[in-house]
Amino acid sequence: MLNIFNIGEIMTRNQFVILNMIISGSLGAVVGYAVSSGNFLLSFIAVVVALFLVVYLRKKTNLIIFDERVFRVSEKASRKTLNLFLVISSIVGLLLITKDKNNVIGYTLLYSVCFLLILYLILYAFYNTRKL
Repeated sequence: MLNIFNIGEIMTRNQFVILNMIISGSLGAVVGYAVSSGNFLLSFIAVVVALFLVVYLRKKTNLIIFDERVFRVSEKASRKTLNLFLVISSIVGLLLITKDKNNVIGYTLLYSVCFLLILYLILYAFYNTRKL
């Protein structure tokens, strides 16, 4: 049997995965209970505690969890997701406004597109001036 609660030492990959699954399941149960009972503060606290636990567990393992390939794949997936969201939201927002249906939703989509484009430009300028 795995000694998964021996957190003081360096963990193996199996211990790390099992503890992350326990944290995820517990977080789902607590957030589900909090939402059903209307206690949103409890769900916020549960998410913060779970994040701190996962970060602590990552520091207790010597495994390479993220490598350069994972970062490159994540960059490409993020960029494609952003591009797809911006194009689809722009088209749907313009269609909703021109068809005179749901103007509020159309304007909300177009404002979110503008916000994301401005945020992208600011972050691009920031990272372009820094050494990576």
